[in-house]
Amino acid sequence: MSEDGMTLIEVLVTVLIITMLASVATLSVHFYLNEGKTRIATGDLSTLKAAVRLYILDRGSVPTLPQLVPDYLPELPKDPFAAATADYCIDTSDITTIYIYSIGPNGVDNNHGGDDIFVTVNKP
Repeated sequence: MSEDGMTLIEVLVTVLIITMLASVATLSVHFYLNEGKTRIATGDLSTLKAAVRLYILDRGSVPTLPQLVPDYLPELPKDPFAAATADYCIDTSDITTIYIYSIGPNGVDNNHGGDDIFVTVNKP
């Protein structure tokens, strides 16, 4: 007796294998997207740090990020982990340090803690 089609078990095993492969591929893509966003944020934060330091040297005071445009930056970069229109954050509440940060992969503003990506600038 020859079989012309696949049995239910063979179909289920095939679907299971395809599902597992798709899961692994999805996780890999998600990891590489986050890695790319982290590199973008790190580069943007380095640029913002340099602009803040120049502003402080020129004017002797701590800027808000919008004050850097257009004299120190052509436009403010957008945080790749935040909503499409969200900017990076700046925290000047510390006595000696300015924190410029991205909200990080979890998408939650932890005020430069948790998984937030940040750079520091010494206050004048």
